[in-house]
Amino acid sequence: METKVTPFRFLELPQELRDIVYEHLIEDPSPSYPPTTTSPAKALSSLSWILPQRPAPRSSNWIMLASRQVYQEYMDVLCKKGRFSFTVDQNNHTKRNLWPIRAETLNSVRKCDLRLITTSKMLGAIDPRSMPQGWPLRDKICETLTGVEKAEDLNLHVRAIGDPLWNPLWVWFHASQAFKDTGKLCFNRIMFSLDTWSPGENHLARNDEGNWCWQCPSNHVVATDPEQCNVREFCSALYAECEECPSLRA
Repeated sequence: METKVTPFRFLELPQELRDIVYEHLIEDPSPSYPPTTTSPAKALSSLSWILPQRPAPRSSNWIMLASRQVYQEYMDVLCKKGRFSFTVDQNNHTKRNLWPIRAETLNSVRKCDLRLITTSKMLGAIDPRSMPQGWPLRDKICETLTGVEKAEDLNLHVRAIGDPLWNPLWVWFHASQAFKDTGKLCFNRIMFSLDTWSPGENHLARNDEGNWCWQCPSNHVVATDPEQCNVREFCSALYAECEECPSLRA
């Protein structure tokens, strides 16, 4: 005897209940551009290792295929509740379009992390002491992210990849100074790490007045940040000890 299956009329639910369902489908981390990859699937043969890696599938993505209405409603909740992550590195920094994302979606994003995996070549100078005034990559990033200027939480994570001529400190210094004041694109925090590990040192953050200051890993203010500073002043604030966290001192 066959069992009759009655379809559940999801779209007949009130909008508030549908939004609760959409919010439960938001995965952590939220969308990343370019998409992150995972290790290859379980090996089917001894040659499986040569197969290209593909972005990890997300179960929440399937709901976007249900209908145009469901897609629009889910994307609206995702942009308001989720945290988007945009990466710029050696693989995509020369591309005309850094991330394949619609302007309409960018305009709706409320939380966003920009991950800048930076080399000296990307900064555009052979010697860190002769860094040019303008930085074309910074301008392209700001132009691409114009749509997220309404974001309530916008953070920059600078990951430095040094070389024999460039100490990672120089990469952190130049990248952070370039993004501290970018006009309409207003970052809330600027954090620093290396390509192999995160030192967990101080970071830049805006205070209640909207001015930049230095905070320890526990978010205590350790130093003020001038509009213009040299690399020595930058390093001094980066490694300043927090008076409120004596237990963290080496």
